[in-house]
Amino acid sequence: MWKSVWLCGLIPSVTMLAGSIASGQPQPGMLNSLTGEVWINGVPVGQIGAGRTALGIGHTIKTGEGMAELLLTPGSFLRLGNRSDLTLEAVATSEVRVRLWNGESLLEVLDLQTPIFVEQNGATAVVRNSGLYEFDEKRGVIAIYAGEARISRNNKQIIGRKGFAVRARSVREFLANPDPGSTLFSWSSLRSEQLSSESAAAAQAYPGVVGEWHGPVPGTGIHGRLLIPGYLHQAP
Repeated sequence: MWKSVWLCGLIPSVTMLAGSIASGQPQPGMLNSLTGEVWINGVPVGQIGAGRTALGIGHTIKTGEGMAELLLTPGSFLRLGNRSDLTLEAVATSEVRVRLWNGESLLEVLDLQTPIFVEQNGATAVVRNSGLYEFDEKRGVIAIYAGEARISRNNKQIIGRKGFAVRARSVREFLANPDPGSTLFSWSSLRSEQLSSESAAAAQAYPGVVGEWHGPVPGTGIHGRLLIPGYLHQAP
């Protein structure tokens, strides 16, 4: 049995954010990792596509019995659960916008410079702070486990804060706790642990770049700022 450790702020260490090996730069919508059945615009994506495939604007990623991790911005990971559909609707300096059509997703934001808009069940959540956020289309719930988000639908609006969730259809707030036993949380914990391990190895190889590096790490094919996942990891 294990427990999740939730930290309330950024930890000044290192996590490498995966990017595009082909372009040499991290791209919004980059597919960092996947397991099981994953399609982009109806085309199946195999394991070889991780780190090489990016979701284009207007394109949809879908999972069957599988999960996928997207890099939305440097420092922002969106992980899709089983039987989920999500479209990348816009990418600009002022915003990154996605729409969750079906299923669930977990958004872990470590370092946010561009607001992230997530549309679900007719509501829009605007994430402007680092934190951990869950989006569940089936239950119509948006949960904030760390951080803060503005959630609106029609003429109703609410600021969701740590420890609360908002019903997307009624924009009503209630207390909420994460379910660490869910498949998506378990896989997300594993991914955070993997990123931390890779980052620690890179920090030893390149000791002078902690907290400062923004370009490609030489010889690794991995790009981005170096941070550590500060909101979600798995511990015994």
